[in-house]
Amino acid sequence: MVAVTYRRGVFDATGEIVKHDIVDLGIQGVQSVKVSSLYSIEGTLGGDRLKSLCRALLADPVTQEFRISGGGQKGRCIRVWFKPGVTDAVGESVMEACAAMGVSGVDRVRTGKEYVLTGKLSADDRKRICERLLANTVIQTYTF
Repeated sequence: MVAVTYRRGVFDATGEIVKHDIVDLGIQGVQSVKVSSLYSIEGTLGGDRLKSLCRALLADPVTQEFRISGGGQKGRCIRVWFKPGVTDAVGESVMEACAAMGVSGVDRVRTGKEYVLTGKLSADDRKRICERLLANTVIQTYTF
């Protein structure tokens, strides 16, 4: 899995919008929200080639950085993915871009979002945030 996020010091507008939307739900205590784009890349792409793909296609080298694998921050990390069988247009676009770039070994790409929340939230608050704000549970799953 690859997570692409803004570099330290770069304003995360999406994170700020989500933070304000959480307050609009009536949930207090969230200090910050950091949003990352997730890419689950399946196939036989080796580590060095995966890093090259991330640099060339997935992350803006000026404003973003990427990490490969390594889980999120326990208890504060919410991940949202499309359910199996749901069309993932961004994942399909990444597949097409890989083919256009001559990158072989990529069999499937799934995309999602990761939200790292700082502050004091209960499990019920996180569930409410997921189901009311971050995930469309008809076509997406979430974990926290």
